[in-house]
Amino acid sequence: MASGGRKLRWDEIKKEPMGEGITRKVIHGKNITLARISVDAGRTVPEHSHHNEQISYVLEGRLTFNIEGKISEAAPGDIFVIPPGTMHKVTAREPSVVLDTFSPPRDDWIKTKDTA
Repeated sequence: MASGGRKLRWDEIKKEPMGEGITRKVIHGKNITLARISVDAGRTVPEHSHHNEQISYVLEGRLTFNIEGKISEAAPGDIFVIPPGTMHKVTAREPSVVLDTFSPPRDDWIKTKDTA
């Protein structure tokens, strides 16, 4: 592994609550944040925006993405690219897992001063 590199495992990363029925496991790099978000059926990640570009990859479950009022149903394998400053929310129709990437890193998550 290159100098300064590190190997991690999801099962070794602390789970953090984001709200009732929503948790995340987060890895922060120098230029990117990677998060594994788990959402219980019927739960919603509230509408929000941030200055980070976001790419969401659905790993498990079924969700409804609302991106600036445009509704899209999502299943495993679907990917959403969400530009910086874009209002969005997500509701799980069944237990779901999403892999989210953010650039630049989510400074609010690093400081644990986030709401979504």
